[in-house]
Amino acid sequence: MAARFQKSGRTGWYYRVLREGLVRAGDPVILMERPQPGWPLSIVIAARFDPRLDPALARRLSQIAELSLSWRSGFARKSDPDYVEDTSLRLAGR
Repeated sequence: MAARFQKSGRTGWYYRVLREGLVRAGDPVILMERPQPGWPLSIVIAARFDPRLDPALARRLSQIAELSLSWRSGFARKSDPDYVEDTSLRLAGR
């Protein structure tokens, strides 16, 4: 199933809690800012799961502070032209 989700580009919810607070059902959710307008989520997701990602692009993505540490680290690894990502555990459970 993980591989099908990844291929679809709809791999889950993408938000981060930067400040704790209470949200109740029916409360409005308002976009307050878009700090990286040049990096739409569809591009970032496609890049994260691209096994042939250009290392220069990976390096640029690894420097986006708004991404989680794990995503920045993943892009940093992909910036090494010799890096080969092992997706077997995440995609196949092995």
